[in-house]
Amino acid sequence: MHTGDQVTCRITETGSWGAYAETNQEETVYINFNELSWSRIRTTEEVVNVGDRVQLQIMDAPTYERACYLGSLKRVVSAERPDFPEASQVGSFHQATVERLARDILFARLPQGPIVGVRLPESHHLQPGDQIRVKLTSVDSECNQIIAELTFATADNKTESGAVE
Repeated sequence: MHTGDQVTCRITETGSWGAYAETNQEETVYINFNELSWSRIRTTEEVVNVGDRVQLQIMDAPTYERACYLGSLKRVVSAERPDFPEASQVGSFHQATVERLARDILFARLPQGPIVGVRLPESHHLQPGDQIRVKLTSVDSECNQIIAELTFATADNKTESGAVE
């Protein structure tokens, strides 16, 4: 199997992290939770269950550190892929709602629907549900990825970047 190949697999294990599948040649494929669906899901089992036969796209081959292939279910069903709104242009400013916080990054939803990744400043007091203002710095529709930086309003209503370099 090679990167980009589409293969039929049987789901062998599921969890909050995603799923494992096995090909007809008994090769193991790991499907990260984020590669299960273009839609927002809460559990792996909303998409696949143990024993299901699915079509996957191979994303990466095994390496010395990782003994299995990486696969994607959502890239096979590209018809469900969300379109980026016209407003998603690099340099544009948007209000967004914080959805999740990780160690160094937060994920916020734009009003048009897409989620953006934003690098967190070292001293932040943000939490899910907070409204923030972001400036889009990278839009990659092929990879379905939008990156932004946090902005702050100044006294004269101009914005300053809150990004940490």
